[in-house]
Amino acid sequence: MKPMRVEHLRVAVMNPLTLAGLPAHALLCHTSEGPVVVDTGFGTDDVREPERRLGPTRRLLRPELDERHTLVAQLAERGIGPGDVAHVVLTHLDLDHAGG
Repeated sequence: MKPMRVEHLRVAVMNPLTLAGLPAHALLCHTSEGPVVVDTGFGTDDVREPERRLGPTRRLLRPELDERHTLVAQLAERGIGPGDVAHVVLTHLDLDHAGG
C-alpha cells in the first residue's frame, strides 16, 4: 500500500465577537484513487452571494468572504479541478464545513 499524503487547508475564517480569526479546516488527502477532501468550507457561491447563501448566520460568524479561501481556489492552486476529486467526506453539515 502506498503512503497517503495529507494537506491541511484553511477553508474559512470567521470572526465571531468572542473568537476573532476562527478558522474552519479541511483536509486534502492524496490517495491512489485520487484526491479525497474532508470538509469543504464555504463555497464560491457563499462568498459571492452571502446574504442569499449564508443568511443571518453571516452576522453571527462574520466570515472573511475571500474566494482565495474556498476549497475550489485552493485545489486549483495545486492543479486539481473539482472533477478530479475522487471522494468528499463531510464531518457535519455546518456551513463552514459543508458549504463548498
